Amino acid sequence: MILVGAAAVLASVSCSKEEVIEASKDGTVRFYANEIKTKTEFGTPDGNKYPTLWTNTEKVKISLNGSTGIDYSVTPSVDRKTADFDPSDPEKTIKDDESGAYKFYSLSPAAAFVSVTASQFNVNFPANQTPKASSVDEKAQILFAEYNAGSTFPATVNLSFKHLAAYGKLSFTNLALDGDEEVSSVTIESPVDLAGRWQYVFSSGEYNANSPSGVLTITTSATSDIWFACKPVDLQGETVTITVATDKGTFTKNLTFPSGKGNFEAGKIGSFTVDMDGITRVAPIVYTLVDDIADLTLGSEVIIVGKDDDAPYAISTTQNGNNRAIASITKSTSAGGDAIINDPGADVQVFTIENGAKGGTYAFATADGYIYAASASSNYMRTETSLSLNSSWTISIAADGEATISAIGANTRNTIRCNKGNTPPIFSCYASGATTGSAVLIYKKDGTGSGTINPKVAESLSITDATTDYNVGDSYSFDGKVTLVYSDNSSEALTASSYTVDDSDVNMTVAGTYTVTVTYNADPSVKGTYDVTVSGGAGATYTITWNSSNNSKSVTSYTASWSVTSSGLTCNMENWNNNGNKWDYVKAGRKGNASIAKIITAKAIPEAIRTVTLTIDAVTSTSINSLKLYVSDNGSSWTQSGTFTVGTGDKSVTIASPAANKYYKIEADCASGSSNGLITVSKLVFTTN
Repeated sequence: MILVGAAAVLASVSCSKEEVIEASKDGTVRFYANEIKTKTEFGTPDGNKYPTLWTNTEKVKISLNGSTGIDYSVTPSVDRKTADFDPSDPEKTIKDDESGAYKFYSLSPAAAFVSVTASQFNVNFPANQTPKASSVDEKAQILFAEYNAGSTFPATVNLSFKHLAAYGKLSFTNLALDGDEEVSSVTIESPVDLAGRWQYVFSSGEYNANSPSGVLTITTSATSDIWFACKPVDLQGETVTITVATDKGTFTKNLTFPSGKGNFEAGKIGSFTVDMDGITRVAPIVYTLVDDIADLTLGSEVIIVGKDDDAPYAISTTQNGNNRAIASITKSTSAGGDAIINDPGADVQVFTIENGAKGGTYAFATADGYIYAASASSNYMRTETSLSLNSSWTISIAADGEATISAIGANTRNTIRCNKGNTPPIFSCYASGATTGSAVLIYKKDGTGSGTINPKVAESLSITDATTDYNVGDSYSFDGKVTLVYSDNSSEALTASSYTVDDSDVNMTVAGTYTVTVTYNADPSVKGTYDVTVSGGAGATYTITWNSSNNSKSVTSYTASWSVTSSGLTCNMENWNNNGNKWDYVKAGRKGNASIAKIITAKAIPEAIRTVTLTIDAVTSTSINSLKLYVSDNGSSWTQSGTFTVGTGDKSVTIASPAANKYYKIEADCASGSSNGLITVSKLVFTTN
């Protein structure tokens, strides 16, 4: 096991080889190149550490055979020609993978690293750079080294670094700044991609585009010797747009590199001067923080930025495979105290607010389509050409401007956040309530937008898939699906907690048509109805069964009077026993001169009953002669209408002349004697057939 480090010497820029390129005909461009030669070597280890050279601001990535690799911190010597290389975690060291073939790859700085395989580095050339006074942004000075140690795991690794980045140094002449005017940034917008993610192929030295960008923004207050780095790019004959942003506006000029000039090569500095003579300032484009959702109108031009002050990023125009890149912005405060962003760079994505696919939702439109939440299981945000529910967003805005932007489609990784912890930082979609990265803010371009977003107006409820046809005696319960319908004909499926069902009109004991009403809880004026039809069916109109929930009291022995209610019918029970709280049946018996057992309807049954059926489970003696059926108009004067045969099974009496609004009584006819007469009954049914 060894820890890979290095002793290195980085040669200074040599001005002895200056290639002067003639100025263009209009005298506005001067371009020349200086060659940079850099060599780094890993020496003999001191224990498990190796010395090297660099600054201590950035780290170096080292990979064995295309493994993920380790980030090494740098502690320079006094003369910065040597330094110690330490891993970020001392427990992490490069170990012998026992492959028998050892190739080491190194990338500086580690901040440029995206991924690595055995054949290529995926490298990020920053689209947003803050250079030093005499050097490029360290995150953009990208170097690469490789070493093939052969079949033996080495004790010493010698690496010779080379530059993957090309460098530029830009100056302006005749820039008409006021005395107190300050430059805030310079943006280069190129028709040929010069920043973003690229795959650097080890064997060929070629670059394959991954998520490239043609926009480079340099945060600087300088007007001369403005350093930048980029992916090697040939701009000969190409026209780039250069914009200088100040606190008072912007100066913009289109610049064409003459044929034969403008080739930015790896490891070389291309210096050029832009003459801004005749270029006048354009008033600043101001974006103001949206802290009231009412200000977010149809046609508003907006940018989405990270809320945290240490994440001064906006969503970029660069669409990575599964997320959006970042673009640097500068937040400031207007004279009136409003939070504003002046003249965001050309790499900042400006969205136009449109109506979403459903009332009350917003779409963020670009020239290429709409950003959308692209997955239910991964943190993806992509761009689609056609509007969908996954590119339709609800937006809520807190008093401090924090915006919760969530797509309404099926993809539940649906809330936009700025993930500043990613390398490099990105904007993407995360699960609702996730705390990854920074919340976001929306800034709106002053003077844009006027139309009203289609409001989310709920108009009605639609009930589908509900059972509508029943027979008398069936059990009813609501089983439909409820959908909320909006004024724009869009709809939303509701869960049971969002609505209330009123089925009090339904009477399953009487044939007829009944109305069920469903009310939307959030707005009780929004309702939906449907009809339930109860038919005579098999003839069951009222069914009495015995159980613990429908008896009026616990019965443990023969009791003079109690009641049972089932299917909307109450019957008074006299001298029936539930046999020790076994509620699924009752028993009637006779010993000596015990009272006669009776079942009497408490109220008249409104329908004309034709058949009454008893289900007899058991008869244990012949001392019960019969069970008689009586009918009454008033519940006191009774006329016998038939007799149930004593025996097990369903025993029925058919009424010769059925009539409505009658009382009914069943009475046990028991013989006197010294032995018990016992009959067990489990169900009583009154039918109209």
